[in-house]
This record gives sequence, structure tokens and C-alpha cells, in this order.
Amino acid sequence: MNEECTMEDITAVLLAGGQGSRMNFVNKGLIQINHQTLIETILRKLETSLSNIIISANNDIEQYKQFSYPVVIDKFSEAQGPLSGILSCRSHIKTPLVLVLPVDAPLYPENYPQRMLQSFNQSKTTCVVNDGTRIQNLFMLFEACLFPTMEDYFQQGNRSIKHWLDLNPYQAVDFKHESEAFFNINSLEELAVLKK
Repeated sequence: MNEECTMEDITAVLLAGGQGSRMNFVNKGLIQINHQTLIETILRKLETSLSNIIISANNDIEQYKQFSYPVVIDKFSEAQGPLSGILSCRSHIKTPLVLVLPVDAPLYPENYPQRMLQSFNQSKTTCVVNDGTRIQNLFMLFEACLFPTMEDYFQQGNRSIKHWLDLNPYQAVDFKHESEAFFNINSLEELAVLKK
């Protein structure tokens, strides 16, 4: 892809299909903070820059459908991880670029899509957030033409997004000055921290 891409070339996949096993199996996207669910918080940010959005979910489907975006259930058996959710959205994506983000990180920077696109236009390769401490594997922008290699990797029994990234060229995008923005909720204790 040689021409410069725009925001219209991106479909966002919002990963909301996790089991919440470390949080008494609560649906994290529907947790309320300040009278607003996590998914509402994230969608309001995304909608300022993107019109193509897909919600990847496995539970409470009708509640997710109220946001008027396509809701895609994993086509593989459940509990296969985020890679399964991303791949299940493949047939619904018509744009050349795919932006991924999880539903349990509501503090992410509002300019996340723009900065990832800018990095992609410079590097022409998969872009992944580096928060200054580590690579945030679930915050990435990749070309839809990579779906076949991702599916081959998945069908071989692999589930690690990190490992898939390591097998392909990628550019780390520097978000080290906003490291706390990628705080994600994996436990009731972390939820309590976020509420504070």
C-alpha cells in the first residue's frame, strides 16, 4: 500500500468478548463508572474520529447491539482469546486497515487512532502501542491483507497475539508519556483503582 491512508480506511474492532474470569465473570464492557459503561466511554472517544466500528462480543449481545454497531460473536469455540475475536470480524471488514483496542481500558488517549494512522503512513507496517514499559499487544493497527497469515497462525493452534506480532514486522508507537492511559481492568482491585 503506497498511497497515504485516511481515517475512512480504518475499521475499529472493539474487543468485548472476554470472560472476565478474574472478575467473577462479570462482563467488563458493561461495568459502570461515573454513570457510564466502559463501552460507552470508549465508543464516545472512537466516534470523534472513526465511523467504521465493530464490537466483538460473546455475551449480553442485545445490550451491545443498542449502540447501533455490528456485534460479532466469535465464530470459533468460546474462550479462544482476543485473536479469535479479531479473526471473527474478518468478513465484516471492508477497509484496508484494522484498529484494535480492548473494552477494559477506558482511559486510552482520544488521539490514539490518529497517532496510529500517522505511524502507519510513515512505516507502512503493523503499528503497536509502546507505553514506555511494554508493548500493548491489544492496541494495534494492521493491514487487513494480513488476515490470511493471522488465520493460518490461529489454525495451527496458536493463540498469542504477541507471538504473531513477533513473526511479522511491526513498528512500536511511542506513548510513553501517556502510559497510565493504557491501564486495563483485569481484577476487582484494578476496578477499584480506576474508580478512584
